[in-house]
Amino acid sequence: MSAKKGAMNPEALDALLSVAIWLSHTLAAVATVDSKHGELGHEHLTEVTEQNVLLKMKHLETQKRKLRASRRKL
Repeated sequence: MSAKKGAMNPEALDALLSVAIWLSHTLAAVATVDSKHGELGHEHLTEVTEQNVLLKMKHLETQKRKLRASRRKL
C-alpha cells in the first residue's frame, strides 16, 4: 500500500501505528480532495499528492514569516 493510499484509507493502518501517525499530516490534503469529489478512489491519488505538496509549501512559507517576525523582535 502506498503512503497516499494509506492516507486515503486510514482504517487499513490500524496495525501500523507509527505509519498512521505519520500519515495524519496528510489529512488536510485528503479532506480537501474529498470535499471536492465526495468519495475518494485510486483515481484521486495524484490530486491528493499535489494538494499535499501545495499545503506543505504554504506551511513552510508561514513558518518562514514567523521566523522573520521573531527575529525582528530580538
